[in-house]
Amino acid sequence: MKSVKLTVLMLILGFTLSGTAGCGQQESEEVTPIVLVLLVGSHANSAHFDVSLRADIEEAYSSFGNACIIVADGHPALLADESETGILGCYDIDYITNSKNVYTKNETPWKRDFLQPQTDKFLEALDACTADDPETDLLEALHAAEKALNTLEISTGTAVRKEIIILDTGLSTSGCVNFLAREYLELLNSSQLSEGGTDSCAMLSDMLDNLERQAELPNLNGVHVTWYGLGQVSEPQEQLSKLAVQNLQCIWGELLIRAGALSSDKASSDEKYGMFLQTSSHGSIESTQYVTPVQWNLDDDAKDSEDTVDADSHTAESPLPPELTEKQIFFYPNSAEPLLSEKELESSLEVYISHFQSYPDDRVLLVGATSSWNDGSISLSAERAQKIKHILVKAGVPENCIDIIGIGYDPDFCMDDSPNGTFEESIAWENRCVAILSYTSSKAQDVLARARTRSG
Repeated sequence: MKSVKLTVLMLILGFTLSGTAGCGQQESEEVTPIVLVLLVGSHANSAHFDVSLRADIEEAYSSFGNACIIVADGHPALLADESETGILGCYDIDYITNSKNVYTKNETPWKRDFLQPQTDKFLEALDACTADDPETDLLEALHAAEKALNTLEISTGTAVRKEIIILDTGLSTSGCVNFLAREYLELLNSSQLSEGGTDSCAMLSDMLDNLERQAELPNLNGVHVTWYGLGQVSEPQEQLSKLAVQNLQCIWGELLIRAGALSSDKASSDEKYGMFLQTSSHGSIESTQYVTPVQWNLDDDAKDSEDTVDADSHTAESPLPPELTEKQIFFYPNSAEPLLSEKELESSLEVYISHFQSYPDDRVLLVGATSSWNDGSISLSAERAQKIKHILVKAGVPENCIDIIGIGYDPDFCMDDSPNGTFEESIAWENRCVAILSYTSSKAQDVLARARTRSG
């Protein structure tokens, strides 16, 4: 499994697709093509959901629309077709046109040669996909879904129906909506949130306002969302209480409504948002990628810890800190000035600020990078890392917890922003960044090892 850029998707699908006759319709009775994104949390700590999606996939392909899969791990990405160049589930214009032509002549061979193979291939990939990055960033996955849907819509050349189907627990552990952070844990434990309590609802509204100001909310206007498996976790994640599941639904439901999402048309969805469906499950998803369990009932945990220390004459060991997840801060070209204001950056970095208040002995590595323009600049990348260190220290993070390194443009760390020998700004901006890494992570140690090799 590998990440595939949306620019590649544009080239694969083309820019025009018209005359979309649906299954069982005359060509003159056109139906709206469905473009569908399956957003799958195929990561550790999640149960295996018993959801049959064959009808949904067939409906998309029968409308001569398209579909794709995004895995909601720590770095959400479109699922690539390993045997061919492209996005798994997406078919190019020639294939779709040929499918339509066969359908108009005879529906039976069309089902045999097009609909069934397409659907089977998609479902096989869905069953086999697993996370390939630690943690899970569900908000970033929604952003990726937004981009994929918009690209598919442009490539059809006609009006489409946009749908997202989510299969995930909802317990995101990285990114801007992070249930390891204190403010989200407080909402998860609120006895008033799902009942409309004034203080809790105001707190959630303020958090969503902040995400909106930082442009962290995806634009899902007109997108129908169906969500299976919210709160249905598996070991080592502790099972959630009924209250916590209700609050989780409220948090994501309000976020999706704020983003402009529409309710699902599936039966048996929740009454308030019309998006969430419970399903049965079996076993656990097996994944080698670590997902930090959310200790959702912190008050009881703290009390238990105090009782243990008192009974054992203060000999209990301190718990290990949760693994810091990667975050990237982006900068203007040829500048050490971040795209976000300092106030916005402090809010974006709150999870790290809170982390070091609880774990002052932990360490983080700030990796500054640049685009490949003029072979990059080690000094500029170091200035970018120093800028973020200054903001963290100013916010209260101990200076000795932060290491910085500037790597300029490192092909082993950065994205290839000249894939065809021509510099592409649409890719380069992602390299003008500072990556925040746990110092002990394999990625951080690889960066440091390569730096030592270059200096030696």
